[in-house]
Amino acid sequence: MTYCEVAQELENFVEGKGGEWDWDNFTTGMRFSDPYLREIQHRMSGLSTEFPPLVKGHYCGPEGIEVIRRYIKELRERAACS
Repeated sequence: MTYCEVAQELENFVEGKGGEWDWDNFTTGMRFSDPYLREIQHRMSGLSTEFPPLVKGHYCGPEGIEVIRRYIKELRERAACS
């Protein structure tokens, strides 16, 4: 996946637009050769522990969502996504 594609994957998750298994596939099913994408994947897989959800059924708390939004912004800036 490219930086732009990962940004879109993260955005889909935040906005509830992804498929039922998209998040699991991203956090555990994909292998990235790019160290930055591996870092993001690792961070995303631990957000529910780092920022526990405040609402039952949510993946993580609001601080975790902000972490995801920062990665989206950073990925798009690095790749100049349109």
